[in-house]
Formats: sequence, C-alpha cells, structure tokens
Amino acid sequence: IKMMAENIISCDVLRDSQWKTLPSSHLVPGDVIQLKTGQVMPADAVLLQDDIVVDESSLTGEPLPIRKVPLRNDEQYYSCDTCGDGKIHSLFSGTTVQYTSLKPLALVLATRTNTDKGKLIQKILYPQNVSFIFHEQLKLVFCILMGYALILLAVGSWWLGGTGMTAWFYGTICAAQVMNPLLPAMLVVGQSVAAGRLKKKGVFCVDLPRILMAGKVQVFCFDKTGTLTKEGLEYYGIHPSHGTNGNELKEPSFGDIIHNINELNDTETGRLMKIGLSGCHSVTHIGAEIVGNPVDSAMFQASGAHLCETGDILLSPSGPDHVPSTLKVLRRFEFEHTRALMSVVVMDTKTQHIHIFCKGAFERIGNICSSTSVPSEFDNVTSHMAREGLYVLGMAHMDLGSAIDSSQVASWSRDTLESNQLQFLGLILFRNSLRDDTANALHALQSGSTRTVMITGDNALTAAAISRTCGLMPRVTQLVLGDVENSEVVWRDMDTNRLVNSDILQLASNGNIELALTGYAFDALVDTNKIRDILFETRIFSRMTPANKRVCVELMMERKITAMCGDGGNDCGALRAAHVGIAMSEAEASVVSPFSTPRRSVQACVDLLIEGRAALATSFASYKYLIMYGETMATVKFFTFYYTMSFSQWNFILVDAFITVFCAFAVTRAGPATSLSPYRPTARILGPQVILSVLGQLVINAGFLVGAFIWLYTRDDFFRCNEWDSRATDASKWWLLGDSFEASLLTFVSLFQFVNAALIFNYGNVFRQFWARNYLLIIVWAVFVAIVSYWEL
Repeated sequence: IKMMAENIISCDVLRDSQWKTLPSSHLVPGDVIQLKTGQVMPADAVLLQDDIVVDESSLTGEPLPIRKVPLRNDEQYYSCDTCGDGKIHSLFSGTTVQYTSLKPLALVLATRTNTDKGKLIQKILYPQNVSFIFHEQLKLVFCILMGYALILLAVGSWWLGGTGMTAWFYGTICAAQVMNPLLPAMLVVGQSVAAGRLKKKGVFCVDLPRILMAGKVQVFCFDKTGTLTKEGLEYYGIHPSHGTNGNELKEPSFGDIIHNINELNDTETGRLMKIGLSGCHSVTHIGAEIVGNPVDSAMFQASGAHLCETGDILLSPSGPDHVPSTLKVLRRFEFEHTRALMSVVVMDTKTQHIHIFCKGAFERIGNICSSTSVPSEFDNVTSHMAREGLYVLGMAHMDLGSAIDSSQVASWSRDTLESNQLQFLGLILFRNSLRDDTANALHALQSGSTRTVMITGDNALTAAAISRTCGLMPRVTQLVLGDVENSEVVWRDMDTNRLVNSDILQLASNGNIELALTGYAFDALVDTNKIRDILFETRIFSRMTPANKRVCVELMMERKITAMCGDGGNDCGALRAAHVGIAMSEAEASVVSPFSTPRRSVQACVDLLIEGRAALATSFASYKYLIMYGETMATVKFFTFYYTMSFSQWNFILVDAFITVFCAFAVTRAGPATSLSPYRPTARILGPQVILSVLGQLVINAGFLVGAFIWLYTRDDFFRCNEWDSRATDASKWWLLGDSFEASLLTFVSLFQFVNAALIFNYGNVFRQFWARNYLLIIVWAVFVAIVSYWEL
C-alpha cells in the first residue's frame, strides 16, 4: 500500500506558458501535462490532444488496453468516471500509458486522495462501513455483558462485606473477566485466516468484514459477456440486406449468412458492408497488435483490412482489378452505452465518396434507419439469431457523395450523423462461448440456496439463450419478457411472442414462469414505483446501462444480501454498490469492488461463498467460546465469592495467558467445507440458536460444579469435608485463599471446562470441515488436557 501511495515520477508540466519538469507530487488540478509511452499516470486527467492507449487493469479490471480519444469541443456534458460515457476521454491515476502518438496532452482534474487510485488506498486503509446484523448485534452484546458485569460487581461486593477496597478489587476483576478483550481480536483473526485462504485460491480481498457478508449472500447477480461467457467475442458472420440501395431488389430482404467476408459478392451492398466492417470501429494498433473494444477487434480482424501508421485504413483488395482502396477517417463517435451506438464518417479515396456508417444494437439501428430500407422480416430474423445465442449488431449507412466538403462533415454533431435518414445494410453476428466451468458453478450456487440473476447490456433473447444453456434457469421454463410498447410495459412470451394478459406477479410467485425485463421496462417500473413487486421474480435484466445495473443492485440490497460479479468494465458501479462485489480483474486490489480475482472463473464466486460461510461459522464459534470463557469465569467467581476463596495465581496464568489464547486461535483454523450446503449460517448473535447454545453449555457447566460441591460435602468414603472457613484469613491476600478443598475442587472442574469449551464449539461440519480435521485445535486440546490432568493428579 505504501508503494502504491508513494509513486512519484517526473512530469512535463505547462506552467506560466512554459514547459517545466516537476515531480508529480507538485501537480494541481488545472495543470496541463504531456504524456509519454510507458508513463504511469500521476493524477486523474482528461485527454486534450491526440489518441493514446492505456492499460487500466489495475483500476477497472479491464483485461485489454483501452484506446482514449481527446475530449471534443462540443456542448456535451463531460464527467470523469470509470463507469460513465466520459471514460473514453478520461485518464486515471495509477494506469499505464502503453502507446502515444505525436504529442498527447492532458488536463489534470484530481490529485492525491481525490483520484480513483487515492480512493482505492483509502478504501483499503479505511473500509466502508456496511450494515450487517452480525456487527450490529455485536454492539448490543457488549452492552448486555457490561450490564451483567455491573451485576457481578454488586453481588461480589455484597458477599465480600460491601465495604472496603478488597470488595471493590474482587468485584472489579470479576466484571472485567466477563468482557474478554480477546473477543474483537479473534473475530478479526478469523476473517484474516479466511482472506488468506481466499488468496491461495486466487481471490483477493481489500475489505475483511465483507467476507462475513459473503456467507449470507441470498442473490448473486452476474454480467454476461466476459463473466459467464469467455472474454471477447468470436466473429460469426454477416447477414446482409439486399435491395437497400434501390438497384438490386424493389423490396429489401435478408440474404444468406456469409461467414467469410471474402465471399461477399461484388454488389453495392457487399462493397458497403466491407467498408463498414473495416471502418466503423475504434481500434488502434501497438506494433502488430490490434487494441480496442473486443467486438471492434474481432470485426476488424475479420474484415481483412489493415491500419496504416497515418491512421488511414487499407481495405482488402476486391473487385475484378483487385486494387485496394484506402479509407480516411474524418469523424468518429465512440460507442456510448446510453445510445447503444457508435458512428464514423470516412472517405473512400478510390471513389472520393464520403460515407456515414453507424453500428450498434440492432433495435437502435432499426429505429434510426429509414423504414423503407429495413426488411419486413427484420424482427423475426433478429429474434431468431438472438435465440440462437448470437450477439447481434446492426449496420446502417449513408452515402454523402463526393461533392460535399469534408471539413463541413467533420463539424457535424453526433445527433446529425445518427439521424433517421440512414439506410439499413445488414447484421453483424458474433458468437459468445460459455466458460468451461460456468454451468457447474451456477448449479453449485443454486444448490446452496442462492438465487442467480443476469444483469446484462445485451439483448433479452441472447441473454435468455445463454441463461438456458448455462443453467441460470431451467430450459423448459416459460420466460415472459417485459418491454415498453406505446409508453406502457407489456408482457410477451419470449418463445411465441404472444401477449400475456394474466396476473404476471401471481404467475411468477407460483413458479409457473420466469420474468425478464428490458432496460426501458426497468426504467418505466422504477418511475412508477412498481419495480419492487417483481424485482425478485425477475431472472434476466437486459439492455441495462451501467446506471441501470447499479440501481438494480441497490434495489435488491434493500431486502436481501446481494452479490455482483462482473469483469469491471461497464458494471463497476454495480460492483461497488453491492454488499459483495467480485471483479474478474487481473489486479490483486481493484477499486471496483471489495473482491477481485484474476482467475476469470465463475467458480471463484462459489469459493467466495464457501469461505464466507465458513468464516461466519468460525466467527460464531470464536464468539461463543470467548463468551463461554467469560461466563465460566463469572460462575467460578460466584463460588469464590460465596466461599471467600480463590484460584491460585498459577491457575490464572494458565487460563488467561495460555488456555484461552491458544484455544481461541485454534478455533479459527477450522477449514471450509468442500461444497455449498443448502443452508446459510445464522448471522444473529442474539438469535435463539446462539443463545441456547451458550446458555445450555453454561447450565451444564454450572450443574457439574454444583454437583461436585454437593458430592464433596455429602460423600464420606475417605474423609468428611467441612465447609471452608476463611474468617481466619485476610481476604486481601488472595493468594492465601486457594489452600482449601473447595478451591482444589473448583480448579479441577473449571480448568477442564475452559479447555473443553473450545472443542465443543468447534463441532459442526455443515459449513466447515469435520471437527477432527482441525488438527491444531486437537493438538492444543490434547496438550492442555494432559497438562491439567498432570497438574491435578
């Protein structure tokens, strides 16, 4: 952490109209700095000039380098956020500049602890407090113990005469022993042990109390792409539309799916699709490596085009002359989640024509295109593709001709480019394969009484296909989709597209159907305050923006302990908000969430819940043992006050310095269970299960002590024992009060109770390994039993 916080480098800073080289610790908001390849960003900033490529894995968990573009001089609102649309212009402290061109400049926005990196360090040093019933009731337990200690103080003082320093001394010691100072320490030790085991499994934690919350997770939300499915997308093919340009067919219609772009016939649509695939993206290159959005990278590589050093795009040769042409990018608007679109203006140097291409979610492309260019079977075809589990994008186009001035087009706004005058070109298809362990991991979570939910930005039909394939929900379950039609939320069967007019909530509550929602329907239900009624009946949330994901998780957190798993990209807001967020990040500590894992495996979520449940069960075992220590000691004190006797000093040393410390630590070493059980451990310290466990053990211990004293005074097999008379002894000389049969009997019985309590509360193999597998505790218990037995005999 110290190394993370004290990363000071030299920077070229523009101060007083002059470039100066200053330490990064001297930077202030408003400074303009020059960036270099290999430089670690010293502050949060916004890019002002030239494109760069940045590695952000240490913050967002994004595994691939990200292309950053300069902030545009327009009227759009800009926000420096790791999750917002302004991210494409933002640079974050601690990230690494991998590639620069020309002379990139950036404006410093935040420094030191105000940066996202600074917030990460603050979060590690000062974890955010979250309301958890275990911690809330622990405070109440301390208050109850304090009240009990005051009662013991009063009783002890009364039995010892009620006056004088001696009575106050004994009463205070009795009260102090009820409040064991090891209790908070052992709870933290148990969490640290669990964090160490998680680290060995490749799951890193920056907020230890969240481990206990992981043991009570009731709902686990997952992003789809890069989380349940493999990182990146595989190019599958294109589905061109013929007749779009009016010279092929009168009525536009879809042709055959073409998997190899070189198989596109030499038609106007085929030529435009090649240009669109080659130019409508935001990728760049570092040497021979293509860098950018995984979708854009897969599409560009399939196009066969090449990036030139100048930024121009060299198309693959086509046509009878096989003469390649070059595209000049005049204007580019990167993908925005709120629009679900990206657009680009390019010039074909071969024809000198300027083209507008727009690519994005097929629903959005269908809406912004001229209705005469969209095939009549558009909805049926796209729905079928999505049901097959394909990732479907649409492509639209407009030919501006060669007469228009390129400088004029370069000044157009995004709304102008993405108008409803575009012509539909076709669909771009990608396949997203499941991770190898996704199905087994989801089955394990569901077997552990954890509801699994998908929150994705993808289409509902694709999300449903992936959900059924991976077992997020049963294949045969009827799935009903809620979407907005004519400003109202309507429900349709996703397989038949028929309207469902029955009471949706009742059908879902009875388990007859599963529900899915689009982002538009989610917003509408949130606005009308109806979302809470169906929130926990909904299995799939589709077309969700990063803000939607965060709101959805926060709504679930109102009623249930909620976990979120994502790749740290557009779901970082939800990961931060969740009770338990786990980012599939290459970094050991990610600002995105309390947990991160470089394994990129859903099994890490199962491991987290297993360790969380084991840690919670271990915390209760430690809690009950140390509470039992205080209550056993209080019971012992009652007897010592009544008879005006005491332990010997060596007994106190043995109990407080050795038995309690070593046994309490050994209890925390119990290993986790091998799989998730169908039950979750209790988190209520004042619940009947915990109270009865402690009180039951206390009654048994007290019963043994009372029985032992009755036996001492009533049995005369060897001798007749009379009650100890301490009047001849100075009560202030406590070391003289242990020389009696009563003191020896109390020592003999209570020492075994102190030792055996650790073994008793270690029982249980639902959330942890079988009690005998805690070898350290078995050894510690055996050693102390041997010592106490030898001591007594």
